[in-house]
Amino acid sequence: MHRMEPKAGRLRATLVVRVLTALLAVVLSTIAGLAFVEGFVRLTLGSYYSASYQLDPRWRHKPVPNSKRFNHKQKVLVEINSEGFRGKELEVTGNSPRIVVYGDSMIEARFSALENTLAIRLEAELDNRFGHVEVVNAGVVAYGTDQVSVRMEDELPKLRPQVVVVALFADNDFGDLIRNKIYRLSPEGGLMQNPFVVGEGLKEKFAREQQDLMLVKILRKA
Repeated sequence: MHRMEPKAGRLRATLVVRVLTALLAVVLSTIAGLAFVEGFVRLTLGSYYSASYQLDPRWRHKPVPNSKRFNHKQKVLVEINSEGFRGKELEVTGNSPRIVVYGDSMIEARFSALENTLAIRLEAELDNRFGHVEVVNAGVVAYGTDQVSVRMEDELPKLRPQVVVVALFADNDFGDLIRNKIYRLSPEGGLMQNPFVVGEGLKEKFAREQQDLMLVKILRKA
């Protein structure tokens, strides 16, 4: 009996080791398989589910630089350059006259092909008449006049354009002044910066767009 007990103990230990090894192999192979599928989805479908916007402490939100988002309904690929503007990379400042067009969704035009956007059509028209002029698409979905104002304050010293165009949509742009709370009235009756607060639900939504795996986004969409 005493001789059999150590042998049985060794057998149990060997069995436990084999079971744990098999479980570890299954876990590792599952992780590797999911990683492969995630990488494949990013390569093939990444532009369908990539984050388009991120929160900003001054502008509330802004486009994600170097991002791509494909709208399958309109068959439109929206590409944001490294500076956060829709379209090609900016030219070297000073090489050509530059016009910057600010506005909301009607300027960014995420449902229109790039060649049909106001900025590109304006650039083509000016090129035909006066020689090359660079037109920068500085439109952002859901922007109000307050966000445009703050963004111009931050960007114009670097962009150094000859002309700035600000497009307003009277139906909702002025209401953004109340919704965004970027400015408030000072005791003297003038405008002053207001330390606005972004709601936790909105923070979580932006965080999910930035951090979630593509597989999770697809499952949530489904």
